[in-house]
Amino acid sequence: MFATSRDQLRQLGYMSAAVQQQPHLQPLLRKMLNCMQVIRSCVNDELRDPSKDISNVISLCRKKVDALMIEFQSVMDQDCPSAEYFEEKRKESIENDLKAVACKDPMKEKMLRDAILYLRQLEETREFHASLLSAQEDLTTYPISTYAYGTTSYLTMKSLLQLGPISQVLDNIYEDPHPDACTVFGSSTGSLVVYTALSQGIPVRGIEILPFLVDQSKKMTTRCKIDAPITFLLDDMLNVSLDNTKLLILASQCWDKDLWAKLLSKLQMINHSMVILDYTDRLSSETWCSHIATGFGAVSWNDHQEFNVYSIQQE
Repeated sequence: MFATSRDQLRQLGYMSAAVQQQPHLQPLLRKMLNCMQVIRSCVNDELRDPSKDISNVISLCRKKVDALMIEFQSVMDQDCPSAEYFEEKRKESIENDLKAVACKDPMKEKMLRDAILYLRQLEETREFHASLLSAQEDLTTYPISTYAYGTTSYLTMKSLLQLGPISQVLDNIYEDPHPDACTVFGSSTGSLVVYTALSQGIPVRGIEILPFLVDQSKKMTTRCKIDAPITFLLDDMLNVSLDNTKLLILASQCWDKDLWAKLLSKLQMINHSMVILDYTDRLSSETWCSHIATGFGAVSWNDHQEFNVYSIQQE
């Protein structure tokens, strides 16, 4: 059921992305989003209790998805790809990541490839998502939507690290390393930490609030025999010092307004120069930092995600 539901969600995600910019197709978009919500709810029920029979609901959802695919084809004059298409696309993405691997120290490249494969295989397992859901529901510090899971391809991260302002600060960190110089808020399974540390040859610190994800990050470094100056901390990012951070990566796409407001208050207190890479453009309206670059790349929820780079300048 997990694999079947995943395929349906991929198809609905493809179609909804195609119609969301068409004002006259908003009723169709709402039907797609409602169907996605029902499927996700069923999947979560099954993840909580494997003995629960959701086959009838999934069968009904399959009929709804088929009907939506017919309607999509009619109004968009294009077909929704099959489940096989998305699986081939996923395999191609992994192959492209592996081909793109490049490290300052070539001896680290096998570690990086092993980490990419390990993490991409992990995210396809039912066991991972069942444990993740349990961890998300156990932690009540913030709304559960704050802990939504998503992934960024290595190829995307590589292109972001090559953006001028980021490349420059990475060179500075390489010349003058500090364990906290590059920090990731919302480090999840550790991909951004490992991709950056191994490719750039610098220390990277990951901050994650979910114990399960911190455990998975550490397990990945052990399984893949990662030899790099990386740190995974279980903590609320609001409690973490940024006194020695020069590059801050914010995986902020799911953080709600209240959490974002608290983070802004923290960032406004920074009294040294810093470059910030964010998954949103919410910092663009702030007067205490400057927008200095934009990048795009594939993530698990969007083939063309916009990333923004900001600088805090202090004398």
